Formats: sequence, structure tokens, C-alpha cells
Amino acid sequence: MLAPNNLVQSYADAERKMRAPKTGDTFNQLIRNFEGSADFTGLIQDNRAAYTGWKFKALEKKYGSVPIEVFNDHDDAERFAANALTWHQQLGKASRRSADNLMSALCRVLSWNKEKKNIKYHPLPTFTRLYKGGQREELTWSVELQEGFLQKARATMVTAMIIARNTGQRAKDIREYPWAKYDGARVTVRQSKGKKWITIPASRSCARISTRSIAAVTPCCAHRPAGCFPSDGSTNASARMPTPLAPRSR
Repeated sequence: MLAPNNLVQSYADAERKMRAPKTGDTFNQLIRNFEGSADFTGLIQDNRAAYTGWKFKALEKKYGSVPIEVFNDHDDAERFAANALTWHQQLGKASRRSADNLMSALCRVLSWNKEKKNIKYHPLPTFTRLYKGGQREELTWSVELQEGFLQKARATMVTAMIIARNTGQRAKDIREYPWAKYDGARVTVRQSKGKKWITIPASRSCARISTRSIAAVTPCCAHRPAGCFPSDGSTNASARMPTPLAPRSR
């Protein structure tokens, strides 16, 4: 803060604080601290990839040169928080979900470093999310849409749809599901989130899937029935198709 009785010196000090010091004394170092931690390496691969693929890059571009000492002064930390919340609103005009993801990443970096005593203040313990999600009826397919999809889609997408409808699992888990975990009566899936194994009784439609017929159409599916199911980096099947909630046939 500017001292009224010594404006020249205090202004010079404030200007010095805003100049980017060496890399080790900036927000970039806080990112590296978190990225090199056991907490970060313990995240599932998809989450780590999202952090290193675009979240860290966006944070470095915006705040990489901010001095660490900003987070050791209460007033400076509060001003940083105000700036970050304004940035969040600006980002939300383009994509509310991406804006929320970046703010979550920013909060995660700051909270981790505060917990490890690398900084004194974490000025963003929480924030109001912009993305509220869609209504449930907008995320489901009618029985008619499901049947039309199953009649016209290529074999691998039909297989993916049947497994998704039978298990309700994420797209990533569906793509990686191996034939060896289907015994003709039950589907055993390891969830990428939580790393838990779950066993689900197979519906009649799931039981009708033939390894031989699918492999003949798409050899890449010889070991994984939905191995050719396209990936766009999403973790949730609803990113490509709404979750079908038709009654399961037995």
C-alpha cells in the first residue's frame, strides 16, 4: 500500500513488486511445486493431462510473472483475488465450463502451496461457479432415438452404446473395457475415477454382442469391444452422446 508520508519511496516499492523477478520467485514456481508433488502424480492420468495440457499454460500466461511475495501480503493477495475473479467472469463469456476449470486449477495450486507453507495467504478458498449444467431431460435420449441410433450406427458405436446403456460408465472406461472382463452373464469394469472394480449383470442386449462379429468388422476391437470408440479427450460419455436411460431388458 502507498504510504501518504512517503509517496515517492512507496510508489517505487510498489512498482518493483509488480516487475517480474527471477522465475523461482513467481507464481510459475508455485505451479512447479504442485506439479512436482506426490499429490499431483497421484491424480488419474486424464486429470494430469488436463493440467499440463492447457490449464497450467493458461495460468502461466496470465499470472506466471506475479511475484510470490504477493501471496505473503494480505492486501496484495486480496487484490490478486479480485483480479482473478474478474478474469473468471471474462473467460465465462466464451466458455463457462472452461472458466470454472481454470479457476479450480488456480485454487488448487494456491491451496496446495499454502498447505505446504510456501505462501502465507490463499485468497481464493472458494468461488461461485458459472456452469450450472443442463437439465436431466436434456441429457437423456428417448427410446426412439436410442433404437434409431442402434439401427444406423456402425458396429463399434453400437457396441459402445450398448455397453454405456448397460453400465452407465464414462466414455474412457467404455473404450478401455476388455472382452476378458465379460463372462457372458456379468460385466466387470474398473472405473478410472476412484480405481474401483464393479460388477454389473449383463442385459440381454449386452449378452448378444459377439466378439467374433465385432472383431470381423473392426479388428482393433478384438480385445476391447469399444476400442474404436472415438476419443476427443472427454471423460464423460455424455460429451458425445446423452446418457440413455431406457429400461434395461433382461
